Amino acid sequence: MQLKAGHVAVVTGGAAGMGRQLCVQLAARGCAVATCDIDAAALAETAAECEAAAPGCTVLTHQCDVSDEQACLGFAEAVRTGLKTDRINALFNNVATPPPPSLTPSRPAPRASGGPGP
Repeated sequence: MQLKAGHVAVVTGGAAGMGRQLCVQLAARGCAVATCDIDAAALAETAAECEAAAPGCTVLTHQCDVSDEQACLGFAEAVRTGLKTDRINALFNNVATPPPPSLTPSRPAPRASGGPGP
């Protein structure tokens, strides 16, 4: 799908790095952008960069910890009401979260020689 003016794009993790640049590029294409992150101050910087790249663009920022289901539901509601839509054209799940704990118990690594231990 080619994203273009009038489309709605949602970007998680939009406060810095690749997420921020994605928001800026989408705004420059004329998309309405909704982005969330845990860092509200950095989200404001993202919105300012979007505005600089595409004056008059629509950018909704929302402080949200995506590891919290209720916070995600709050973000979804903010998108619906803030952008006045029930439809999005693209979702970019860019947020970084720690990996889940291992599902297997820790075991010592086998010896490289394969021979008997000490």
